[in-house]
Amino acid sequence: MRLPTFLLALLIMAAPHITRAQQQNLILVELFTSQGCSACPPADALLPELDEMPGVLALAFHVDYWNYLGWKDTFSSPQNSARQKAYSHALHKRSLYTPQVIVHGREAIVGHKARKIADALQRQMQASPRIMMEASRDGGILVVRIEPVDGPRPGAVDISVVRYMPSQEVEIRHGENAGRSFTYHNIVSDWDVVARWDGREPVDLRFEGLGDEPVAVIAQEADMGPVLSAARLP
Repeated sequence: MRLPTFLLALLIMAAPHITRAQQQNLILVELFTSQGCSACPPADALLPELDEMPGVLALAFHVDYWNYLGWKDTFSSPQNSARQKAYSHALHKRSLYTPQVIVHGREAIVGHKARKIADALQRQMQASPRIMMEASRDGGILVVRIEPVDGPRPGAVDISVVRYMPSQEVEIRHGENAGRSFTYHNIVSDWDVVARWDGREPVDLRFEGLGDEPVAVIAQEADMGPVLSAARLP
């Protein structure tokens, strides 16, 4: 599934002019999905299209609560399900479902609704930033600098480091998608809240032991509040 041409044009016009090698202060798209969900393949196919948009970082969080349907998602984890549940509470949603997209920690959308996702992305791209974040890595060492900008200061901000796999093909042998093969993208393999910043003064952070996987950095208001910034580090 590709975004309609006019939606692509809107996103490109709204997006900051940055290169793939310097992707800082991105809009974060989180897809909560499952290999065992028959409604998820269109959203899984849309994810890499979103990730190619300038100024966007799209990540797939595979949940484990559909594993009882006959196929255990090979990327699923209870941690990912807990993250989605925390969003449900924070955004006052009554239930969990897949596929679900969360745009920058602010809006929950059915994961294959390209037009609604594009509209949400445009709103976030046009909003004034509340912080600026720069991240770089040297092998297994990650360096992050965060500083507030003019305007209302955020409260407590959680800094998360996310490890992810760029892509992997999976053959589904049982369950609702039995007999089909899919290529999944930006598959989150692990994420950790590694620091909390008070949002007041600039701060420099340093983390070691990243390993070889690509990583992303997310700055998010505490208790699953709005995302303030995200960065990609291949």
